[in-house]
Amino acid sequence: MTRAAIRTGSIRPARGIVDYLASGELRSAEDRIPCEIGYYKDKTPDGIEILRAAYVIIKRDGVKNKDGYAYNKETLYNLDYNDIIACDEEV
Repeated sequence: MTRAAIRTGSIRPARGIVDYLASGELRSAEDRIPCEIGYYKDKTPDGIEILRAAYVIIKRDGVKNKDGYAYNKETLYNLDYNDIIACDEEV
């Protein structure tokens, strides 16, 4: 099942594994899980500066989808290795 990380808030500077964070939701056909999307600064092959979506961070404990799967606090999903789609943002 592919899930989409949708930004729902403004992007703000952050410290840690990412340069920027934004409030969001991890969505599938059945679920909407509150999360944050982590971005790092990058450039496209054309030299355009972007914020590359890199992580989805679950901030609440015990959030469950309809199948009963629990999303635990501080669960990090590296988007390169999961079935999560998140859009990069232009700077």
